[in-house]
Amino acid sequence: MANERGIKKRRLIHHIATGGTIGSGMTENARQTDSEAQKKNLGTLVSIPHTDYQSIDVLMGGDSSEHPRSHLIDLAKRTVAYADEGHGMVIEHGTDTMNIAAATLALAGNESWKYPVVFLGSMKGPDVEGSDAPINILTAGYFAAFGNASGVLAVRPNGKIITSRHDTPGGSVDWHGRGIQQAPDAYFAQIDLEKLLTTINDYKHHNETSMDRNIKERLAGLYKHVKDPTHEQIAQVYESAKRSARTNFPYSIRNFESIIEYQRRVNDGTLDTADAIVVGGRGRVPTMSILGLSREHITEFKDKSIRQDYSKIVENIYDVIKFQDKRDRIVGTIIQPLALIDNIQKSSLLRKEGKVEWDKVMSQYLNKIGFSVGDHTNSIIDFWEKYSGKPNTDFNFNDIISIDGSSDPTWFYSAVEKNPPKGVIIKATGASGLRLREGSGDNYLALLKGLKDSNIPTVLTSGSRGEVTSLEYGPGFELYESDLCFFAGTMDSDLVQPRIALLNSFENRKFISELVDLHPEKDIERNMYRQLLSGIHYRKPHEGETPDRKRIEDKYGIETRVDLLSGMHAKKAILGAYLHTVLQSGMKVSENLPNILTRN
Repeated sequence: MANERGIKKRRLIHHIATGGTIGSGMTENARQTDSEAQKKNLGTLVSIPHTDYQSIDVLMGGDSSEHPRSHLIDLAKRTVAYADEGHGMVIEHGTDTMNIAAATLALAGNESWKYPVVFLGSMKGPDVEGSDAPINILTAGYFAAFGNASGVLAVRPNGKIITSRHDTPGGSVDWHGRGIQQAPDAYFAQIDLEKLLTTINDYKHHNETSMDRNIKERLAGLYKHVKDPTHEQIAQVYESAKRSARTNFPYSIRNFESIIEYQRRVNDGTLDTADAIVVGGRGRVPTMSILGLSREHITEFKDKSIRQDYSKIVENIYDVIKFQDKRDRIVGTIIQPLALIDNIQKSSLLRKEGKVEWDKVMSQYLNKIGFSVGDHTNSIIDFWEKYSGKPNTDFNFNDIISIDGSSDPTWFYSAVEKNPPKGVIIKATGASGLRLREGSGDNYLALLKGLKDSNIPTVLTSGSRGEVTSLEYGPGFELYESDLCFFAGTMDSDLVQPRIALLNSFENRKFISELVDLHPEKDIERNMYRQLLSGIHYRKPHEGETPDRKRIEDKYGIETRVDLLSGMHAKKAILGAYLHTVLQSGMKVSENLPNILTRN
């Protein structure tokens, strides 16, 4: 009966309470994490129909300012351990540090997340009049259970669900500086409150009337067969009636899915900008946008992928690359195809069809662009499969520093000389906010040159309120001309840190070093890091002006439209960056590459 009425199995939602304003109460002196508030939050979540909640214990707890990086790594490892279980996840978290936590989990599970992972926070405590906590709790719970998405998201003030990805319009979990209204093209989802109340009232009314009817019928049957029933037998009747009312509820999960509204341009699951965000479709979505390609072309490409054999898919991919090349919207022949092939490999739709052999697609494509048949392609494919679907939890936040561009550069230079970091992030304003000219007294030149000479990845990014670091201004252009840093575009520091931490782990650094050592006569390490750490959103150019994106692509030969790290396991991304860098430099891939891939 339940299946005939469209009821699917109940949604299993994982729940984590780390602290933050959303789970706090006011003490005599200050706001503190409060277990009673957290219990009430969970009570609200549990009230959502068709859901069961499973708590996950993590090290992170208390005020978000007290969370050490080791607890953040533990959170990433604990959450991705459940990436294949259940239907969603809700993480209660402080808003001040939510950005870096969401970015870390997005990287950790970019090969794994199959459902919505929703960060839940609030600007006001749940005990405060007019708090945004109630609507945020309902939004997080309903979206985790019924949202059309996969990946890491966050509830913004007043119940807006957005992605944590940096490569989308409005895609930031910055609660305090950037409002959704400032990004009119932003993609987001929200709960239709009027429809929600109607659905819940119908649900309650059905439960009550159905239970009353069931209780009367079952009690009559009980008294008919048992002259003097016990309290236990009567209680069983009531419990059975409740279960029956819930099971036979005529409103299916689709009713609850329909209360979620989306703002996005396209809703057809094709490879376009809407697919590059986590509210673009439940299940695996592509990690890149094929900018400039028509919807018709893309839809046809995907349809053919299902119907045709792998050689036809290779031709389609090659056609896409040639088309992009003519429009000057692609750099090289390796990054975008790898992203496309990776999407084919992960596509649940294509796997169900059982007609796509992604390894043959990759093999034939690599052969087509000049790789030798045999060990090269076989080792790359074996390596790709080894790290596909594998969690990305090898972070090392140690010795990574973040510098404000308005700070004293001489002090930082002295500190870095004494204790060299593993990575540096410089936050700057739209004009770069850096003193760079030799005659300007205390300037950043010595620091930046020293970092470059020491092969320490240094990334220039925007300030905390979203100003775009641009080549339009003198300081930005000088940094571009002298190649003294990598450009993160519109990413903020909290999004850059986990990326550097991922590349800073021992295993990933070792893998990069082994690949670099294959070409001792060439300096390829810097461009590999550049490909992995550069942002893919840049300011919109003025009419007739060369875009920042174009300048960076032409100067360094990197692909700025595909973010490898945000869509692949770090080791796959590193291999992709290596192959791209070597091929763009006109070099041959080393014959020793298979040995390195086998060891890693």
